Amino acid sequence: MRRTIPALLALATVVGLAAPAHAAEEPTERTAIDLSCEATTTDAGKPAISCEWDAVDGAAAYRVMVTQRHGRRAVSVVRRTEETSVSHRARPGTYLIGVQAIDEDRHPLGRSKRVKVTVERPEHEGSGGATTSDEGAEAPADA
Repeated sequence: MRRTIPALLALATVVGLAAPAHAAEEPTERTAIDLSCEATTTDAGKPAISCEWDAVDGAAAYRVMVTQRHGRRAVSVVRRTEETSVSHRARPGTYLIGVQAIDEDRHPLGRSKRVKVTVERPEHEGSGGATTSDEGAEAPADA
C-alpha cells in the first residue's frame, strides 16, 4: 500500500503534465481564405497569373500551390511567401491555384478553395486573355 500511493501520485503528475501538451496538439478551427486570381501580363509582355488574399491572424507565411495538367501528368509548384499576393509567370493553359496559411511551426491555420485560371494564347506579342472560376475543391494538402 505504501508503494501504491506514491506510484499513483507520480502517474497523476505525469498525466496532468501531458494533458496541456495533448490539448495544444488538437487541431484548431481553420480559417477559410478568400483567394482571388487572374491572368495578367508581366512588364515584358509575358503571360502571368496574379493572386491576392486577406491576411490570416497568426499566419507567419503562406504556401501557394500552382498546378497545371500536361496530358496525364500534373505539374505543381509550391511557393512560400510572407506576402498576401503573388505573381507567377505562366504559359497558355489552365491552372488550379490554392493558398494555405501556416504558423511559425508550419502548422496549417487556414486554406482557400482552389481557383481555376485559364491563360489564353496571346493573339499578338504583349496581349493575353484569361478566364477564372472557383473550382470549389479543397486546397493543397499539407506539404
